[in-house]
Amino acid sequence: MTVSKNCSLVAFATSWGAWFGGVNAFNFDLLQALAPAFRGQLQVACVVLDATADDCRSASSAEVQMVPLGLPDQKDKTTALGALAWKKLQEPRVRAR
Repeated sequence: MTVSKNCSLVAFATSWGAWFGGVNAFNFDLLQALAPAFRGQLQVACVVLDATADDCRSASSAEVQMVPLGLPDQKDKTTALGALAWKKLQEPRVRAR
């Protein structure tokens, strides 16, 4: 499969890792496999409610750009989270690799 160099894959999860199961565990495994497999062709990012420095290092070592929203106490999934995620994804540190 050929992927354009300008492609991005953005996943959304509560946190980085398999701690909460479900989509977190799925995204954790999937992104860690896809990012190195498509190195230089696909930018991979994971938007999470919050992330520790260890989470960011772990994601970075898997070639995944962590995008923490800085909301450690967020319980409800609201449409405002989508707007905040979009804003964070527009930041240069996220777009550039």
